[in-house]
Amino acid sequence: MAGPWLAIALEEERRRIREADPEGTRRILEYLETCDDLEPGEELRDDTPWCSAFVNWCVVQAGFPGTGSGWATSWAGWGVEDPNPGEGTIVVWRRSRDLGNGLEPVGGHVGFLLEDRGGMLHVLGGNQRDQVCRRDYPRNGFLTDTVDRSGAVSDRYELLGFRTAPA
Repeated sequence: MAGPWLAIALEEERRRIREADPEGTRRILEYLETCDDLEPGEELRDDTPWCSAFVNWCVVQAGFPGTGSGWATSWAGWGVEDPNPGEGTIVVWRRSRDLGNGLEPVGGHVGFLLEDRGGMLHVLGGNQRDQVCRRDYPRNGFLTDTVDRSGAVSDRYELLGFRTAPA
């Protein structure tokens, strides 16, 4: 069964929420209002990483408590691990980047699972290409379309888990 928040997330996708649009910016700022751990002023800017804020907003709209955090990795401790992830399950990753001294943690990502494609997970989320959209992410590995200034693939994703609301 799909998480009850998935219908809400799908409606946001239908609304074409994106940073480049003034209406989208207003909505992104609403998502950010669900986070109580942002630095002063971050809730006022749509360039603040907002994938966790999007998931928080959808979960809260569905009547569940979110993490209240702007940090994607906060979802790794939310709810319960879903042993049989399906459509709507919350997917959490840690993200690392080679900053010159090997891979170093630089954040994470969180979204809603739409389909498990083996090594890739098809996810609906916020702040994916600066909008609410669908995108494939590696279960574990490098996202091949993220490159650094030298042209090297830069972001490595490590799956932290599949989460759902407690029973």
